[in-house]
Amino acid sequence: MKLGRRALKRDSAGVGMASVAISFIMCTYYNLVITWALYYLFSSFQAPLPWQTCNNTWNTPNCTDHATNSSYSSTASQEFFKCVYPCGETRTGSQYQKKEHGYKHALYSGLNSNLI
Repeated sequence: MKLGRRALKRDSAGVGMASVAISFIMCTYYNLVITWALYYLFSSFQAPLPWQTCNNTWNTPNCTDHATNSSYSSTASQEFFKCVYPCGETRTGSQYQKKEHGYKHALYSGLNSNLI
């Protein structure tokens, strides 16, 4: 058994470079996470929050402005079904209040035949 400088060089030559590469990737990842956390922290101090409205460039066409329901006249289930169904088709009303149809009927009754 050899003891000295070259004893482990042949078997573990790439371990040092791999550990340096992994350390670099992990440091970059953690710095990005901290950067995004600080960005959202300082963005939350703005008077109108940037993510409060749908007037931003990153919003999708399905963005719903929650300020439109300021009277809170609809229930949570009505708001859920209003946001879930595509093509602007709203499913609000008494058909989801009926207990004889059950939960699955409320979900499956409005689905298009293309999606099933």
